[in-house]
Amino acid sequence: MRWLITAATAASVGAAVGASATAGPALTKAQYLAKLRAADGQSARVDDAAGAAIGSKTATPAQVKTRFLALAKTHIAIGKSFAAITPPRTATNANADFARAETVLGQQDEAIASKLPTTKAAVMKYVQSLKPPSGGKLLDRAVNELHSAGFKV
Repeated sequence: MRWLITAATAASVGAAVGASATAGPALTKAQYLAKLRAADGQSARVDDAAGAAIGSKTATPAQVKTRFLALAKTHIAIGKSFAAITPPRTATNANADFARAETVLGQQDEAIASKLPTTKAAVMKYVQSLKPPSGGKLLDRAVNELHSAGFKV
C-alpha cells in the first residue's frame, strides 16, 4: 500500500514554483537543480501526507480523499511547470519525459481519489487491491534519465 505514495517520492523531483507559461531562456544547471530540489521537497510533503492519512486510525475517508486529491494536483502542477521551462540542453529529453510522467501520475492519483470508498475499511481494502500506477514507472525512468544526464537530486 505504501508503494502508492512512495513510488513517486523515492525518485520524484517535482513542482517548480513560479514557472512561467512561456519557456524563456534555458536554465543553467544550478538553476535547474534548484527547481528539481524544491519540487522534490514539495512532492515528498504531499506524498507523506497522503500516506499518513491512509495509515491513520483517525483520518476519515473524506480526509484521505482530500490528501489524495492534493497529491494528484501537486503531481499535475509539477508536470505542467516542468513542461513550461527550458531546461539545460543536456536535460531536454529527460525533462520532457519527467513532465509527462508527473502529469500521468497525477491523473492516475486523481482517478484513484475519485474512486475512494466512503468507509475506512473499504478505503483500506480498495487501496490494497490497487496495482502500482504506471505513472510511477514512467517517473522512475525519467528520473534515471535525469541522473544519466548529470542531474541528481
